[in-house]
Amino acid sequence: MPSYCYSIRDLKGTREVLVERVFPMGKAPNHVTLDDGRRADRDLPAELADVSVSADYSHEIESSAVGWHPSQREEVMAAAKRDGVPLELKSSRDGSVLKALFRNPRQRRKVLKWTRNVDKDSYY
Repeated sequence: MPSYCYSIRDLKGTREVLVERVFPMGKAPNHVTLDDGRRADRDLPAELADVSVSADYSHEIESSAVGWHPSQREEVMAAAKRDGVPLELKSSRDGSVLKALFRNPRQRRKVLKWTRNVDKDSYY
């Protein structure tokens, strides 16, 4: 289960106390009562202090909504290039389907819009 941070701040906004509590995902309250009876508020900046988010994804997303027969590779790639769509294709494990491969959400949106598809996450 994930841990969540709670803090008590003085009137100047300086953190006096920082505690961590464990709750099931999505069940963390906005306030907790400490053992001494004081109320501590959830401290999101403290929870995210060691988290770095990159604008560039390092993983690939294979689409289960967008695919073509392998014999259509050249035709599809030419049409995508003509329309300015950054399309990448990857063969399925058995080689029976060419799946769209996305490197980031922007590319995913462009390809799905170009193919007039909506994937499992209703992402278009």
